[in-house]
Amino acid sequence: MMFGNLQAKQFPFYFGLQSIFSLVLLLTTCKILNVTSFSRFLAWLTLTNQEQSFDDFQIYNFMLCLGFSVINYSYIGPVYTGVMFQIHKIEKAKPEETPTELKELKKRFGMLHGASSLLNLVVFGCALVNCFWLGHRLDLSGGN
Repeated sequence: MMFGNLQAKQFPFYFGLQSIFSLVLLLTTCKILNVTSFSRFLAWLTLTNQEQSFDDFQIYNFMLCLGFSVINYSYIGPVYTGVMFQIHKIEKAKPEETPTELKELKKRFGMLHGASSLLNLVVFGCALVNCFWLGHRLDLSGGN
């Protein structure tokens, strides 16, 4: 229970920061790729696959990252926490009187936990891909 209470306090902050940093990275990537206005962004979105490069993929990468972060922050995190507190309440009261309800809540909790973890791993993977992309763009030749 103590760990659950700690998680309930940390998750909103963590997913909020994850969303903010994803947005910052999306905007930074747009700036690096010279997609500096909304109209250019919309025009960029209509490019065909043949016209796009791995550089262009980074914008999709961070759109995905931002979307999953916001889903975790605004939907999965709060529902996950609510289900966890319901489980704690039942376990604290009389768990032997509500085994079916407790079993269903634990199943739902497991699904939400799995979904949240999966989204979190995808966001981490997107950030990792961006690290490789940025590393590839570095000019270590000393400007020659």
